[in-house]
This record gives sequence, C-alpha cells and structure tokens, in this order.
Amino acid sequence: MNTELEFEMQKGILNWYPFEKGSKTLYLGEATDPVCNLLVEKGLNCTILTAADIYSESFQKEHSRYYRYIVAIGKIETAVRPEAFLKSIKNILNQSGTLLLVADNRIGLKYYCGDVDPYTGHSFDGIEYYRSITDEQRNKMLGRCYSKAEILGFIKEAGFKNTKSYAILPDSNSAQLIYAEGINPNEDISGRLFPRYNNPSNVFIQEEYLWKDAVNNGLLHKLANSFLYECSIESIETKIDSVTLSMDRGEENALATIIQSDGKVIKRALYESGIDKLQALYDNGQELKKHGISVINASLEDNQYIMDYCDAPMGVEYLQKLLETDVTLFLSKMDEFYQLILNSSEHVSEDPLKGVILKKGYVDMVPLNSFFVNNTFNFFDQEFVQDNYPANAIMFRAISIVYGGEEYRDKFYPMTDVFERYGLNAQFTVWLEMAQNFSNELRNKEDLRQYLYEHEAQSDRIKENRKNLDCGVETYQKLFGNPLYDIEGKRLFVFGSGKFAEKFVAMYEYDYRIEGIFDNNQEKWGSHYHGYPILSPEILREMNPSEYKVVICIKNYEPVLKQLYALGAQNIGVYDNKYVYPGRQALYIPKTYRENGEPKPYHIGYCAGVYDLYHIGHVNIFRRAKEMCDYLIVGVVSDEGVREFKHTEPYIPFAERIEMVRSCRFVDEAVKIPLYYNWTIEAFEKYHFDCQFSGSDYEHEDYWMNARDYLRAHGSDMYFFPYTPQTSSTKLKALIDRGLV
Repeated sequence: MNTELEFEMQKGILNWYPFEKGSKTLYLGEATDPVCNLLVEKGLNCTILTAADIYSESFQKEHSRYYRYIVAIGKIETAVRPEAFLKSIKNILNQSGTLLLVADNRIGLKYYCGDVDPYTGHSFDGIEYYRSITDEQRNKMLGRCYSKAEILGFIKEAGFKNTKSYAILPDSNSAQLIYAEGINPNEDISGRLFPRYNNPSNVFIQEEYLWKDAVNNGLLHKLANSFLYECSIESIETKIDSVTLSMDRGEENALATIIQSDGKVIKRALYESGIDKLQALYDNGQELKKHGISVINASLEDNQYIMDYCDAPMGVEYLQKLLETDVTLFLSKMDEFYQLILNSSEHVSEDPLKGVILKKGYVDMVPLNSFFVNNTFNFFDQEFVQDNYPANAIMFRAISIVYGGEEYRDKFYPMTDVFERYGLNAQFTVWLEMAQNFSNELRNKEDLRQYLYEHEAQSDRIKENRKNLDCGVETYQKLFGNPLYDIEGKRLFVFGSGKFAEKFVAMYEYDYRIEGIFDNNQEKWGSHYHGYPILSPEILREMNPSEYKVVICIKNYEPVLKQLYALGAQNIGVYDNKYVYPGRQALYIPKTYRENGEPKPYHIGYCAGVYDLYHIGHVNIFRRAKEMCDYLIVGVVSDEGVREFKHTEPYIPFAERIEMVRSCRFVDEAVKIPLYYNWTIEAFEKYHFDCQFSGSDYEHEDYWMNARDYLRAHGSDMYFFPYTPQTSSTKLKALIDRGLV
C-alpha cells in the first residue's frame, strides 16, 4: 500500500454502517487490514481470526450464538466450500446478529471492460465461469469470484432468513457509491464515478459511461463490480437506501451522504476532524440564501447535516437535455446560471482579464450540485469557498461539467461558443488550470499518484486498446504501434496539415527526410506547409507502394486510411499527437561500466540546454551524465528557441553550438530541440531516455518538479547535479556586455 490515504480509502466499504458501539464483533482477516482498524475505531469489541479458525468444533461450541457482527471481506472467494463457510459463521452469530459479507462479482461491469480477474490475472475468465483455464492454472488459483446469484444461493443454503444486498461502485476497495437492492441512482453517475481496476492497461471501454444505460435497463444490481451482503437470522434493521462517499478527499473532507428509506438525507463526517466541514456547509447555505440563491433546506443535529429529500432532476441533466433539444432555452438557462454565480456574493472588483472577482467564491456551485425545481436551480453541497475568487472560474467549471467531455454535444452547440458567450476563451488556460487544481487537490491526486497510476485507466490507453481490437495485433502494430515502423530507405509523406501534422513534422523532420504533405483540399495544392510542398494524394497511383511510407496525421483517420488503401498504399502509419510511442530506445548500445566495474545506473541519458558560450560547466554536466548512463543524448535549443523563450539573441549560432556539443567526447548524440515541442515530455516521447540530467539550480522549480513526476510515472527519472557557480554563460555574457572579455 503506497499511502496512508490509500489505507483509509479501503475503510469506505463500511465506514458509513450504523454499528452498535461495544458490540461483540468477529473480523475474519488480519489485524493490519484497513477494515479491522475501522472496527476498532468504531468502538466495537473486536476479535480477529483467520477464516480457517472458525471451522474447529471447539471454537464453534464455545462461541455458539456469540457475535453481534461478523465481518468477512473477500473470504467467500477463498473458501473451498462456500456453503460450509457460511454455515460455520451462522452457528456463531447471535440470533439478532448480522453478517456483513463483501465479495467481488465475477460478472461485474469492469470485467466486460477488459479488467483482469484477480485470481487468474487474465481478462474474461470470471465472465466465462473459468471454463477456459487449464487444470494447471486451476490448481494454482488461490480463490475465485462468484456472481451475485451464486452467493445469494450460498447464503440461503446456509440458513440465513433475511439478506439485504448493496451494489458497490466502483468496487469494494474504493467504495464511492452504494445502492441497496431495488434502489437506483436518480442521476447520471458518470460525473461522480472514478473506476478502479486490477490492471488498467487491459481496459478498452470507459466504464463510467456505461452505467447510465445499465441503470436504465435494470442491470445495476446484477453488474456492480462488488456487493455487500447484510445477512441475518431474524430481520434486517438498517433503513439505508444509498450512500455517497468521498474517502479520497482526506480526513477533513471525507463525508458520507446517506439517503434513508424514511426520506431523510443525512450527511456525516467520517472523521472527527471533518465535523467543522458540516458547520461550514450549513453556514455557506445560509449565506447563499441571504444572497437570493435557492438552497436545499437543511439543519444541523448531533453533528449531522440533515437535508430534505428532493425528487427532481439534477441541474446538470436538465441542462444537458436542453442542449440536445432546445438550444435557445439552453443558452437562456446558462445565462441564468451565470447570474446566480454573480449574485452569490459581493463583488470585490472587476478585472479586465478575469472579470468579476467575488468576495466569496463557491467553487463547487456547479450544475452537478443542484436540482432543477420550480423553474430554478436549487443548490446543495456548497462546502468549498475561496476568498476573492473569479466568478468566471466557477462558470468555466459549470460549462465543462455540462458538456462532460462528450464531443458529440458540440454538434448541438459548440462548447467553445458557450465559453465565448461569457468571455472565457481569452483566459482559457487560466480557468482550465484553476479547475484542474481544484479537482486534483480535492481528490488528493498528488498523494494518490502511484495508486491512480496502478488502478486508474487512461483514456489514451483505452483508445489504443480499442484500435487493437478493431484490426488485430499484427495490423495494429504496423498502423498504430509505431508510425515510423519500416521507414528506413523509403520516401516519407505526411497526410494532413493540422495540429497532428505540425507536431509530427516538428518532432521528426531532423531525423527523416519528408518529401511532401498530402491534403484533400485542392485549394492548398502547390502551397507549402512548414516549408514542405502540399500535394494531391492522387500522385500515389503512379508510385511503387514498396518505395514510400505515408504517415496519417489526422484525428479522424479512418476515411483517409480507406482512401490510401484505394490508392494502392501498403506502408501506412497513423500518428496520434497525444500518444507515447516506443521511441528510439537505442537497444543496440551495449552496457558500459564505471572504473570500479559497476554497471551504470541508466542506459539512455538526456540533457537539454542552449549551450551558448560553451564552457567547462557544460562539459562537467556532460561528464557527470555520461558517468551515469551508457548513451548520452544532448538536446540543443535552436536560435529561434532562444529568441522565443529566452528573449535574447544567442552569441553563438546554432550550427556552431550543436557542433561544439557534438564534439565533446562524453556526448554520444547531439540533437536539435523542436521550437514549440520542446518540453521534457516531448523529448521523452521521442527518445524514451531512462533519465534526464540537469543542474540543481532548477531543482525546485514547478516545471521541473512536474516533469520529474511525469518521467517517474512512465518508468524514467530526473537527476539534478550540484550546481557549480565558478563559470556560467550568464557570467560570461555579463563580462562581454561590460567589455571585459
């Protein structure tokens, strides 16, 4: 387990449950388990045993009808005979006691999305009832998953008279949404759900967008990835219909929103340190009401925030439906929403670029946290407030949430046009960064970085997996795996003249000779794109297919791919400007060793700089880097790059600077850094180095810290050498400017 927060997140599965303090409780597992820790924190009289311990005749006799609660998480999956396991539990459970059984669902939706079975490590094994695994594999399995119907059968056979099941999303290890049997969400949960996987690299469908259809077709309580079974000999007393949890927000912000069958909506702090958040939630609601904003009625009672239940459409769903059916009314209601944001607090000032600055900015005042009732938006969950906050930042989030990252909604009315309506495009990057920072800080993405990397599927990877399925492994590798595959000795053409082509040309024009740019717009034929002639694809009819390679640099590549096949092209690659390709890994470079015989810690190293007024400090960096890697690549900034980003004129022209770097015996390869694709991330995309080296004078700058985090997430690293101030380009330039050298 990587962090304390990850440990706490696993308590979510039962952190909301109304245990009776002091009750005799049996936990089947280890004392170090997160849920065991939770039970102790809840004040239960807890005994800890392994599942195997409960079978003995002496234990069964001594503890007959003894425990008020028995908690078994992930244990029925490892039981040799599930019915016998549950019967043993029933024998030691108090007549009015409760078994809380948690199990994954072998036909959970995440497995249809490609996730691997936890007991076999392969996709689809559980869905197929493990019929495809070999006897050898079966003998090595430490357990297996069951469906809900199977487990309910085991529970009934064991003699439990009453069972209440709860669907757990995304799964039992990171519970976010919980629904009792027969209860379905009254909203599209795709904006609230963050799926988790055993192996996210296998996933080929974005699971969160499937749940709306699953709910509408009555499949939530069949396809949930995990279930909690509340089993009793007599009757079930809990009256909980659903629970929404925010365990990933940390102790101060971790809340549970519980909807009970009696119509009460209760919000509880899951940790004592979060009780103040409930008071802030109440106070903020009262403050918003003073400013004429409709807020769901609520009260504070016994450290609980109690709200009225609202049976109405969510604000976000209302606006999305309008967008698709009545654009004029949609824009009118968006205007109304913006006015509510402006009315929510006093105006401190109006900035020419940032617009109205609110004295109190309710950052989460977005359609996702509102109901549409009586022809207006009624808000809830407004616990987050920042002083002197731009109203436009809140509106940016509101619009982004309405569109929900779904490109198809642009066909009804483009999202960029909505941004422009409220003057948001001019500072787009500012609002985007503020929105991302709020979300990242709220979800503790920094603390959970490694956990999310291991369990959260990336949309780019999902897209690549879909391509793989569409065309098969061999064709996929040729088309998408590496667009530069089989390019040596061939004439290279780029198809497209947009952003994808711009990056491709910038990244690879120094490595390969590009002969021309194909475009279907005949008005462009004969003109030039970044110095390359724009040509008609029809010239391919007269060319030998074995002599050329075409790289498609267009987002909607499928029509172009069909066109090229029709023109006789055989060697085709499809380039995606957001995908990290295999890169030049220089596997042909042999391992080298230090003077003491130890292997160097890195295979490929990378440095980047201007290297103007080349001096001993540069050589020392190269020497130190080469001592730590087998092969050193040095990127040199172009003259245009110096002018654009350093705002100065280089003393030594690029051709001479790169030649001086290339001539250093510690440098294996010197390369030109593209003008606008010059970040560490883009260098890594191309060279796949194992480590980037830099001077320690940059060590604490945000850019370099973010670059280091990116590299570490992709299996690379960044190393900072101690800064040596004796000689520097800055000092030399100062002496030159003063006429001293």
